[in-house]
Amino acid sequence: MGELQRAVMPVREVQGVVALLDNRVNHRSYGRKILNALEPLARINYIDFL
Repeated sequence: MGELQRAVMPVREVQGVVALLDNRVNHRSYGRKILNALEPLARINYIDFL
C-alpha cells in the first residue's frame, strides 16, 4: 500500500483532505488494507452540501 500513500500525499500536503466515497471498503476483504494505508483518517456518515 505504499503506492497508495505516495499517490495521496501531494493532495494531503496541499489541501489536507482526501475523501474516499466508495462504501465497498467497509464490506470487502481489501477494505481494511486501504483504510490502514490512508491513516490517519476520520470517518463520517454524511456529506453536508452547502
